[in-house]
Amino acid sequence: MNLPGDVKLGSLKLEKGFDTFEIMLSSRSRFSLIRDSFIRIPLKIFRKLFNENKEVFNSIYRVYDKALKVWPSIFSSNIKIHLPSAEDLNRVAIKWIKNSNEGKIFLWIHYMDVHEPYASPFCENKKEMLYLITKYRDFPSKLTEEEIKKLHGFYDDEIKYTDGFIGSLIKELIKMDCYDNTIIIISADHGDAFGGHGTLGHGNIFVDQLYDEILHVPLIIHGAGKKIVERQVQLLDLAPTICELIDIPIPHSFEGDSLFALKSKGVISSSKHAISYRTEEYKLIINKSDDKENELYDLKSDPSEKKNIYQECRQISNKLESNMITTLKNLKMKREKIRIKTKINKLSKKGKIFRK
Repeated sequence: MNLPGDVKLGSLKLEKGFDTFEIMLSSRSRFSLIRDSFIRIPLKIFRKLFNENKEVFNSIYRVYDKALKVWPSIFSSNIKIHLPSAEDLNRVAIKWIKNSNEGKIFLWIHYMDVHEPYASPFCENKKEMLYLITKYRDFPSKLTEEEIKKLHGFYDDEIKYTDGFIGSLIKELIKMDCYDNTIIIISADHGDAFGGHGTLGHGNIFVDQLYDEILHVPLIIHGAGKKIVERQVQLLDLAPTICELIDIPIPHSFEGDSLFALKSKGVISSSKHAISYRTEEYKLIINKSDDKENELYDLKSDPSEKKNIYQECRQISNKLESNMITTLKNLKMKREKIRIKTKINKLSKKGKIFRK
């Protein structure tokens, strides 16, 4: 199956459009990140060189594992020292809101606690936790089922911890008497896998995947009235939704639709190795590698995406493939039109194009 050219994302410039943007990384935090990066280099080389030679790999790994259990801090910095906690973010955000002189403000807070490494704030055995999250990072294939369950528990603890501080932030907004006239959107950029399809995490050093444990994220909106959106939506829909809620025109360049638009649609997700097309009933995954079979899942009867019905339901597969290609072509055409229009506007401002 031939697909149109993939959508390529440029460098992420998260600070673009903000008057104030703060990463909240101290000098100590930056040093911690650099130190961890240097520690990981020889381990990456080792995995690459000896991955095929199982005997050598296992022999060296056993030495590493024994040392890691006794001295886990040698192989990794103190747990999450480089990441600001939900408590830190709340403190800065609340101060910023109180000191803001603007009548209307937009604030984006990116909580990082529910993220690898899963350093549970409630875990009493810190040494064991550091051992597990370092092993997860360096040799995920060596984790046992019991160890993965413990890591999943740490992950759940992180959700509980972050949820508590989101609640604290909302209480502060109520105290400041601005909760009722504030739109609050809670969502996430991705989920994490814990072996459900043989992989961990959400990409990077692990195999990337497009199953719902990664793609299906929470979405809660306060300040939009009592509305229930039953159709499938995507993160691209958040920006036009915000525009509609605060009554400003939705830019033509936005690729999503307002959550309140009565528009049922398939959602496309892309990774390095695959592209997926999700409807409310089915998930189609087209794997770019020739040696890996394409996938189709009935999300109503098989929400965990365990039974691949791609071959036995070829009529559905063909229809979804056709819809996906049409969607990709339309998206590509829209982006090309926007690119040409932007270029014309730039030339016009420079006086190189004259309009009547």
